[in-house]
Amino acid sequence: MEPSKSRGQAQQQKEPQPWGKLIRLGAEEAELHLLLKKEWTIGRKKGCDLSFPGNKLVSGDHCKIIVDEDSGQVSLEDTRLALLESFPV
Repeated sequence: MEPSKSRGQAQQQKEPQPWGKLIRLGAEEAELHLLLKKEWTIGRKKGCDLSFPGNKLVSGDHCKIIVDEDSGQVSLEDTRLALLESFPV
């Protein structure tokens, strides 16, 4: 630790602060998810940050929630459309 930094500043740098939260409804009990990463994936796949494995209305890679760390702007990207556009009909 640098001598110029206080103990509180050093501890604050180690623990990332959430930029938002998601509350998953519809389950027996609401689930709170703190958004710590820059990008969150939502879908039916097992590797998604928020997974809905039994919901046939949700695709495997359904969407992403992305935060721009500089501006704080949050966007929702529909990854289903990107997948469909890569397969010409």
